[in-house]
Amino acid sequence: MSSFILNAICAFGVAVTAACVSRVTSGWNLDIVIISSLMPLVPGVAITNAIRDTLRGDYISGGARILEAFLTAAAIGLGAGTGMIFVGGIV
Repeated sequence: MSSFILNAICAFGVAVTAACVSRVTSGWNLDIVIISSLMPLVPGVAITNAIRDTLRGDYISGGARILEAFLTAAAIGLGAGTGMIFVGGIV
């Protein structure tokens, strides 16, 4: 399974689970729960390595890594947004 689809499914699952649990219990800030659950998926190290490669003059490797990092970030956003729309968390 591709990394894009896997990250989108994981983010979708986090958003749906957090929204369902926040409806059952009270006192949860849904935004903070979703953001803190998705932070391990964020490609921070990949973006840093891409910038480092580009600054060292390896433009092809840097471009490929930055594209992969931004596609990972887009998959996370797409999955979490779809999950929130699915549950009705976005008005």
